[in-house]
Amino acid sequence: MPLNLEVRFKLDDATRVERQLRSIASAAPALLEQEDTFFAVRRGRLLLRRELGHAELIFYSRRDLPIARPAAYFRQPVADPESAEKHLGRKFGVGQRVRKERLLFDVGSAQVCIDAVRELGNFVDVRVPMRDEGDLPKAHAVVNRLVAELRLGEEERIPNDYDDLLEKERKS
Repeated sequence: MPLNLEVRFKLDDATRVERQLRSIASAAPALLEQEDTFFAVRRGRLLLRRELGHAELIFYSRRDLPIARPAAYFRQPVADPESAEKHLGRKFGVGQRVRKERLLFDVGSAQVCIDAVRELGNFVDVRVPMRDEGDLPKAHAVVNRLVAELRLGEEERIPNDYDDLLEKERKS
């Protein structure tokens, strides 16, 4: 399975971080409207992601920690997302539905996403792909450099996924 090193922050000032990313990114960001439907699987996360004209199933596994942590993942295009949601919902149960607007930046070997998540606010994810866990030291160096350059150390680190945050928000 592919592997990333990932860290997430809640943003107080998304405009500042976007400006900084535009100045260091290799190209203009991709703007993506995404709807993620999470399924209640026992281990890891399984979601159906819908974007304009495209859908995919994504499975990933990572620990809920407020630090940079490895995430193993698998992605599979889906031709019929309605049918996939129906069948997976029957099998596992449907969890939260997360709607977001994502700005996706390529910065060297990293991807940095600014997410405007409905009902939750703005977040930034820093992800560095790795071949295997042997790449952890180099990936940590890239993450730490970007966190420092974007001055994210002042922002709140988020250990959870959006579906967990949304569930907590809706319960309160």
